[in-house]
Amino acid sequence: MIWGFLFTIPIIVVTHKLMSYFYPERMRKLTRKTGWNTLELCSRAEIYISKFYNKIKYYLPNILSPNITFINDGDEILNYSLSEYITIQKNQENTLKYDFVLYEVNIITMDNYSKYDKYTIRYDSENDIMPFEYKDSENTLDLNMIQLTFKETMTPYKIDFGRNNFNISGNILFDRKFLKWYMKINYSIVLDDSDEYIITFIDHNMNYITLQNDCYIVIDKNNYKIINNVSKAK
Repeated sequence: MIWGFLFTIPIIVVTHKLMSYFYPERMRKLTRKTGWNTLELCSRAEIYISKFYNKIKYYLPNILSPNITFINDGDEILNYSLSEYITIQKNQENTLKYDFVLYEVNIITMDNYSKYDKYTIRYDSENDIMPFEYKDSENTLDLNMIQLTFKETMTPYKIDFGRNNFNISGNILFDRKFLKWYMKINYSIVLDDSDEYIITFIDHNMNYITLQNDCYIVIDKNNYKIINNVSKAK
């Protein structure tokens, strides 16, 4: 069988050259028609594969499926893929104690210039979790040079989300619950309720922002709001 295949290749090449020599116009038309048919076939296949993937993507293994992580007092107490979480929700009532939930999605793209590999949405309640699609173009907000500095020691710690986009509309960032999680996961530091600190960063308008430990921010589509817990309590 292998020898038959090897003999077929030179026959095809020779036939193509003979046809191109004696019937150049016919070969040009045939090549053009074949090219258009191939392009149409590829387009139809891409549409079909895209529709099929959109139906099954939340049930794929963890490397593709969104991850759902429950945070309590800075600790990641449970982690599920979306498919696992859906199954659990169907079969039992969850009475888990937690502070907030992180919904993390890997970005599958052929664009090598994308700024992010994944994005993360924060939910206060698991009842709010839903499949979510996000594109880089939907948010132009960037925060740079983010630091947490303890007032007592004036020791700074860099807050760097890397290629994970947390700047999603509705996300709450830099409140004490969030910082407890970030500091424990990234620096193995336990942030106590009595610790005083400041958060500093340069925002998308090149403003240098300082937040006291009773403040946090809420991300809008292309902006953010500073919330003061003291004022809010009043």
